[in-house]
Amino acid sequence: PTLATGQDVTEEEWAKQLTTLNDETFMYQLDKQNTEVFAHVNELTKWHVGGMMFTKEVNEAVAPILKVILLILVLSLVVLGVYVYYIIRSIVKPLRNMTDVAEVMSEGDLRHELEVRTRDEIGILSHAFNSMSDMLASIIGHIQGKSSSILAASEELTATTEDSTKAVERIASSMARIQEGMDEQAARIQKSVAAMQSVSEDIQLIYEHTNKVTNDATTAEN
Repeated sequence: PTLATGQDVTEEEWAKQLTTLNDETFMYQLDKQNTEVFAHVNELTKWHVGGMMFTKEVNEAVAPILKVILLILVLSLVVLGVYVYYIIRSIVKPLRNMTDVAEVMSEGDLRHELEVRTRDEIGILSHAFNSMSDMLASIIGHIQGKSSSILAASEELTATTEDSTKAVERIASSMARIQEGMDEQAARIQKSVAAMQSVSEDIQLIYEHTNKVTNDATTAEN
């Protein structure tokens, strides 16, 4: 200190700020060096108390701490970056594998499954994805089995229909032949009836002629 004890400093700029501020810090230049002054007012005595420290000393004291803090911050960022990279990779890789398997499944191949290595949300999702794949394979297999049964039944029905069609054609052909035979029989019957009618008429004529001859002979005898 360059001030003597009891010296009047009321006109000093730093003294004016010290007497007007409370629990605040202000800058002051002493001997061409920057200083930081902290002003405080005691509640009991109302005395104005101030503490001063050169800014250079503060910077020199804080510099190692800032360096350590900066180093810790850089190391923390590096560690955080590695950790974030690992986390992102552990999330993106299973999702990429799941996307690849989904693309293969979309082409109809349901044989692929995801490898579940963790028990976190990604592992649960992978397990659910595998369960869905197995369920789809089961459903498609069931549908294929039913389709095969339906196809076999359809082929059998087609074969039965073809056999029925052929049988109907054969029956129709037989009916046609029977109809032709019946027509021929009807024509023959009609001819036979006509012949019988002709014979009947001839017999009637013979009968009438004979009866007349008999009557004439009887008359002649009488």
